[in-house]
Amino acid sequence: MGLELLTFLGLTLLLEGVVLALFPGGMKRMMAQFEAMTAQQLRVVGLGFAAVAAVGLILLSRFSGDEGIGGMSFAFPQTRAFFAGLF
Repeated sequence: MGLELLTFLGLTLLLEGVVLALFPGGMKRMMAQFEAMTAQQLRVVGLGFAAVAAVGLILLSRFSGDEGIGGMSFAFPQTRAFFAGLF
């Protein structure tokens, strides 16, 4: 589980860095919009993104089968089993 967590954190930082490098102006505009939002609005947006990500992971683990999407196996079988066990 520790390796999975480190891999997840590494991929998150990689994705964030790529988005920032490719769209610096867009990121600045987005941060300005976040600055203008209330704490309650930020909570709703954060929970919305978390819910969409959770449903996506559950569907991926549930319906991708042993071969995964496009013949690629799921990277971490324990993670797949965890999300598949949620339903």
